[in-house]
Amino acid sequence: MVSDLINALYPNAIDAGISITVFWNSSLAEIVDMLDSYKRVQAVRTKEKLLEMYQLAEWFSEHMAAKLDKNIPVPYPWDKFPDIFSEEQQIFEESKQKQEFEEFKERRRQYYEYKNHQRASTEQ
Repeated sequence: MVSDLINALYPNAIDAGISITVFWNSSLAEIVDMLDSYKRVQAVRTKEKLLEMYQLAEWFSEHMAAKLDKNIPVPYPWDKFPDIFSEEQQIFEESKQKQEFEEFKERRRQYYEYKNHQRASTEQ
């Protein structure tokens, strides 16, 4: 019977976010179409979520591999999404260059200090 079909569809429609007013003002075909659409959207969202989880697991494993093996480079967000993180990549690289230059200056300072100390010791 039609009333049995309506009673069966009603809870699913409510769960799908179809308002009570829309449900009662729609034909059975429209309700079925809305429910089918909801199922398709949910399937796409589920696939997207699973893909995100897979990518996260992959990225995590790459990070772990880089921590365990110094020959493996550490992945950064711009490696996976260059268009989205181009500005962050530029900031990171500039900061890294500044840090490397400061480390170089410190090593040179220590070297000159060592040489000056060595020279002072031999002059005595």
